[in-house]
Amino acid sequence: MINYSIWVSKPVRVTDTNLDPENPRVPPTPSSLAQLELIHLFCRHYEVHSLAKSIAEDGYFPDERIVVIEQDGSYIVLEGNRRITALKVLMNPDLAPDEMKSKFQLLAEVVDRKLIAQCDALIAPSRNAATKLILEKHTQQSVLTWSPLMKAEFYRKMTDQGISASDISRQYNLTASSVQGFLRMSRMYRLALAVELPSNIRELVLDPQKFPISTLERVYDIADARKTLTLSDDLATISCSPSDFKKAFSQIVSDVATGAQDSRTLDTANDIRDYTRKVAESAGIKETGVQVKIDTIFPQHQPSSLSLITKTTPKTTRSTRQSKSLFGASDIPFKLKGASSLRRFYDELRVLPVKAYPNTSAILFRVFVDKAARHYLKRKGVKTIAVGRQTKKLADVTFGEILDFLSEKSNPLISDDNIKKAVRTFKSSSSFKSLSILNSIVHNEELSFTEPQARDLFPNVEGLLKILLSE
Repeated sequence: MINYSIWVSKPVRVTDTNLDPENPRVPPTPSSLAQLELIHLFCRHYEVHSLAKSIAEDGYFPDERIVVIEQDGSYIVLEGNRRITALKVLMNPDLAPDEMKSKFQLLAEVVDRKLIAQCDALIAPSRNAATKLILEKHTQQSVLTWSPLMKAEFYRKMTDQGISASDISRQYNLTASSVQGFLRMSRMYRLALAVELPSNIRELVLDPQKFPISTLERVYDIADARKTLTLSDDLATISCSPSDFKKAFSQIVSDVATGAQDSRTLDTANDIRDYTRKVAESAGIKETGVQVKIDTIFPQHQPSSLSLITKTTPKTTRSTRQSKSLFGASDIPFKLKGASSLRRFYDELRVLPVKAYPNTSAILFRVFVDKAARHYLKRKGVKTIAVGRQTKKLADVTFGEILDFLSEKSNPLISDDNIKKAVRTFKSSSSFKSLSILNSIVHNEELSFTEPQARDLFPNVEGLLKILLSE
């Protein structure tokens, strides 16, 4: 029996809280999402605006405590991620996705931010200690209940921590078969995330609240369907060409995600057998008798990109060697003569270890690209830039306006359209790989970079930098 009476309850500042990247509402990703990415995810898919509207109109109810654990001087929110997201965007609407900022700005104008600056929190001694409480809350109607897929991810994460399926069964009063069913569901969902899909369909699959996993479950639960697809009963191996299986499984996932196949079209076992037979024939699936582990086909069962959060960006050719700094001399050679000030920034960036100093590296990188672009335009004799109906002196234009100028399709200074496209993405994107986040990170106490996020800044401007740093 858990002794909740020893848990500490106290008010915490909203700015001291971090959303939980391991929350079951968050789809599996190759690496943990950043805080801004998590905020965008919750705003777009989990009714945060309606919750924020309720808080703006009626206030934050004092009996609504969040559950957190302390880590590195801040608090990770195990229970109450939607509420904390709502509070964060009410306090700072700039954190919201671009398409929702105006809606949250209207709500923020009527909120007394002092009243929502902190909230009551119950501090759990560990993540494991809080699992029972959190699971119980999300089976009630008082909160936005978890979908079956979210529960499946919750149990899978427990097994990842070394807790056996039988222990989960005993701890949560579940039958052994239901736990195994949830684990199978999680496995197939991860396969669905790993297949190649059009971006619009991938966004549907990446939403664990709405993706109709029960329809996919109907397919893989039928023995004849598994046999047709050469999928083993434990969902671990296939005995056909991996490329053929990928093609067939991609079709099934697409049909399920778009609703082309649902509980009506796949009502009976015969319906499912007929459907999988057609898909298998179209994909050219043939039994080979040689078993192939699915883990070797879909490594880690992870999606290759998270288009739910950010748009995919054009890739530029870069060295496969990763330097300790944001970039090395082999990535971007400095070929300018007489640019001593710019050279000092270049030398500092080359030796600054991005793993230890991701935020410093990111901010210095932004300054460096800005200075390099202005130096380049001066060398090219550019003294003014047209900004809308205005003509501004080079000293008066912003870095963003310079990027707009350089990436214009009609601008002859850069002939490579791929470089221009990458620059436009860097300038206009709302992801962490963008100028807007680089500008915000200096002034917004909520934002910070990790090493991978700092390194992700480089590819979109690599081609441009090679031009800027060449005579």
